[in-house]
Amino acid sequence: MDTALAVLPWLLPPLLGAIIGYVTNRIAIKMLFRPLNPKRILGVRVPLTPGVIPRNRFDLARTIGRMVSEQLLSPQALQEQLESPRFRDSIADWIGERRRSLMQRPISLPAARNQTPPPESEGPLQEILEETLAALLNSPQCARMVQGLADRIAGDIGDKRLSEMTSAEQLANFVHGNVLPALKNEELGSTASDFVNNWLQDQFRQNKRLKEYLTPANQEALQELIRNNIPTVMEMIFNWLRQSDVSDKLVKIGQEMVEDTVSHQSLMTRLILSISGKKDEAIRDMPHIIAKMIDDAQHALSTPEMRTIISEASGVALQRISGRRIRGLIGRNEQTIYWMADRATRQAFTALSETSETRIREAAGRFYEKNAASTLGEMAQRNLGVQTAAVSALTANLMLNYITDPNTPSQITKLARQWGTNAENPNNGENHSNEPQNNEPQNNEPQNQAATLESLIPLSQETAARLDQYLADQLIGFLGEQIPELSRIIDVETLVTNRINNFQVKEVEDLVMSISGRHLRWINWFGAALGAIIGLIQLAVNSPL
Repeated sequence: MDTALAVLPWLLPPLLGAIIGYVTNRIAIKMLFRPLNPKRILGVRVPLTPGVIPRNRFDLARTIGRMVSEQLLSPQALQEQLESPRFRDSIADWIGERRRSLMQRPISLPAARNQTPPPESEGPLQEILEETLAALLNSPQCARMVQGLADRIAGDIGDKRLSEMTSAEQLANFVHGNVLPALKNEELGSTASDFVNNWLQDQFRQNKRLKEYLTPANQEALQELIRNNIPTVMEMIFNWLRQSDVSDKLVKIGQEMVEDTVSHQSLMTRLILSISGKKDEAIRDMPHIIAKMIDDAQHALSTPEMRTIISEASGVALQRISGRRIRGLIGRNEQTIYWMADRATRQAFTALSETSETRIREAAGRFYEKNAASTLGEMAQRNLGVQTAAVSALTANLMLNYITDPNTPSQITKLARQWGTNAENPNNGENHSNEPQNNEPQNNEPQNQAATLESLIPLSQETAARLDQYLADQLIGFLGEQIPELSRIIDVETLVTNRINNFQVKEVEDLVMSISGRHLRWINWFGAALGAIIGLIQLAVNSPL
């Protein structure tokens, strides 16, 4: 007992100092968060309540938000992160993964793989594809690209000389073997007929004077064209007149003329014609009369003298009517003109398709001898009065009319889907005698393997890596350009401040303690050690001895 009392003066100062230091630090740490709400006694707020963080939470949130926006997520810091090699490599790896996933994905849609008819709508994906394609095809950039492509093609083709592209024999073989068989296509004839009728309608609407078309040079070329092609044109015309529908119409016109002529005669003349039966005979024999008139006219117009007369007469007639307007020339016969143009165009295609090989070779030889040294552009301007710029504009307009049609995006997507289906099933359900007929899959050949972009566009590893790096550079450049605007739109300071203000103080305390609880406990023990040291110093200064 005496020993304990003797030792107590030596142990008490450091022990009390350690306890005081520990308790003081612990209370100080607690006072950072507690109490959560202000305490009042008789209506007066107790000092130091609530705790430091609850009392200054809004100022603290603003300070943290400002620090994050100005230091941690500033445009400069983000730009440095974007330009770091590690980030660039990470982006390139991410793009490479997305590219490989896309390249290995089957092209065909699920409906095609199941071999079921495609539905009317493929859902949101189909709509998005069509809308995106429509926006691209109707964009000004696409129009400029099409015009530039048409200019380039027309210019390159127009600068080629005929002798550089073909020989007289090759030209004749091409015309006889490819052009003439194509002219037998009824759809091509219908398209040409529609084109001619649309052109005629446009000219009728403009109602120009004929001399605007028949310049002296054009008139001379037209006369020469008529003179050189009178036999062919006559043959075409009379073959056309002999067609059943045309001859029937001529017979009907002749019968109506007989009826009209008789109706304008005197009563006695009509009575005599009726009694003699001449009127009925003329109406009954009208098909033979028309056929004989066509034969006689063809025989009369086929002589060399008549060809010269027709050529000269056509020149005089063209000169005489050159000052009149188109509508004044056709009068009320506009629909008849359309009908005749349709029949003439179709008959021209038929007649040309039946041209003999001998005549084709003779014509090709004469044409080649005359134009071998000329470019295609010079030939078009000299023979057709068409300039390269006009061909380019026409080509561009045709292309733009197609790609801007509202139905074109849907047609393209359907064609792509059908192409994907054919690529996936190349046999298209057909059985071949040399192929195995059983339904068992072959050992080394996958069945119904879908086509992928990777199979259609194989890329070497070097090319794929360069592509990934290029796309990464483009993406990083785009993000770098957008960082200032994104920082302004997002407003990091306000975002962080609002998020911190939405936290409960208890949540903040739990968060801080979960992260720094261990270090805060060491602060408590550090206070205890410091208190013990102070007690020892005090003991040394005021020794109980």
